[in-house]
Amino acid sequence: MVHKLPGERWRVGTWEDVAEAGAIVAQEVIRELETSLVRIEPERHAVSIEMEWPLMRSVGRSGYEAVLADPSTDELIRLWAERQIERLDRGEQLPTSGMLDEGGYEVKSYYEYGHPAPLVKGFESILDQALHQLRAGGVR
Repeated sequence: MVHKLPGERWRVGTWEDVAEAGAIVAQEVIRELETSLVRIEPERHAVSIEMEWPLMRSVGRSGYEAVLADPSTDELIRLWAERQIERLDRGEQLPTSGMLDEGGYEVKSYYEYGHPAPLVKGFESILDQALHQLRAGGVR
């Protein structure tokens, strides 16, 4: 099959063409790696902030359940409603040091929050220091 542009002729590429083009690019990259590299020291900056945005009032568990009960609900909305119910069931929140002695879901389920181990008392001061450092670095 030939695709024509004004004054030009193009043919449909083949997998062999793709392999050949890849080999050409690979040869050029290897040549540059072997002969032209110069060490650079890039400036690295990273900031990670979690924020709570002001939201309208939640529809609550009954609202999420109604979404799931409606057969016309879009699959993406259905997944969202399921996740919201799961989050309600887990009571997602970061515990305080005072809660560590009490136990409870937030303390025992550190793995669900992605932590490699349970929190220990005093972590609030670390969080406070991190926020202070971010503010000192110009993050408001």
